[in-house]
Amino acid sequence: MSAEEVLSKFSGRGFTHGEELFVAAEAGAELVEDCERRNLAVIGIDGFVRDADGVVAQPDLIADFSDADAASWEEFRTACNRDSLNFIRQLPQERKLFLNFVIISEQEW
Repeated sequence: MSAEEVLSKFSGRGFTHGEELFVAAEAGAELVEDCERRNLAVIGIDGFVRDADGVVAQPDLIADFSDADAASWEEFRTACNRDSLNFIRQLPQERKLFLNFVIISEQEW
């Protein structure tokens, strides 16, 4: 399964804006776990809120895991997905957040 297929699977748990999918934060951990099972790595996550004006980026909720130090794809994928899960688990619960994911496959690494 490709990154696009994983994102498509979660399209009902968020919304699209332009070409981008924004997944409800509550579904974020499940999406990352699905990526791990499908040999995909989440290398970046951006947090957003949705308001009357559209989608508003949350600069304090941006994570880039693409520089994970690893000797193999398996180590890289596992490290990125572990760090992604940790990032999602520490998100503030008082806001209705949506997440945009950057996902890569082994071939893109």
